[in-house]
Amino acid sequence: MLSLTLKLTVQQEHFLVSGRNKTRFILLLTQKMASKGIKTRVATGDAETYIVRFGLEKATSHPIVAIRGKDEDLIVLQIALAPTESNIYFMKPGKRKVEAKLFSIRKLQKELYFPQTILLLHAFSNCDLTSARKSKEP
Repeated sequence: MLSLTLKLTVQQEHFLVSGRNKTRFILLLTQKMASKGIKTRVATGDAETYIVRFGLEKATSHPIVAIRGKDEDLIVLQIALAPTESNIYFMKPGKRKVEAKLFSIRKLQKELYFPQTILLLHAFSNCDLTSARKSKEP
């Protein structure tokens, strides 16, 4: 039985490989967050697009929005989809000796010559950046 008091004895990646474990864990998290008054949404398809679109939706009513994640595909989508006047940030968490990083999407859009082509370039690279990086790890 999955519970908040259960000690995980396997690596996160191995635990989440099981669709059943993943579904039960998401349900547990959403219930816990709801009990604290935190609204949640569960993506049923492409989570990266869902996350970015939800962030863009929030940016219409909030002065600053930050999307936090490990997946570089999130930053690619934000650069391509965020209005240039929005104040949206991407936060990549740190790991061990690597510090967390915060990127201004507006600044990246200005620095890129053609930010609207980033999705095309990303598609031609035929690469989910996170999956590609993980496949190279030992």
